[in-house]
Amino acid sequence: MTLDYGVVDEGPSRIGTLALLSAALRADLQRPINVRSAQSPPPLVSVDVGTISTTVMIEGRSRAVLAAWDRLGGLLAAPGLAVPAEPAPTPRPRPGDASPADAEP
Repeated sequence: MTLDYGVVDEGPSRIGTLALLSAALRADLQRPINVRSAQSPPPLVSVDVGTISTTVMIEGRSRAVLAAWDRLGGLLAAPGLAVPAEPAPTPRPRPGDASPADAEP
């Protein structure tokens, strides 16, 4: 899932908010789940904060992935994340990546 909200959308007073949110989201969605009274391996969750968008990817066993997507829907409807003390690292542009100034009009 890609959200049309990235680092450039953070105001000066909110710099770092997306990094904290991505770490909290990843931690919440990776929690182990119980399936038929047995614990299923947690899904692999990636939350990448980019310059102009934020991407959430969930992979793993189907039941774990579906449970994580259900939790994600609940979090988007009524947020209640525990914010970690350490933010996820904000990705830096890699050599060769085009900058917004390089884009054709």
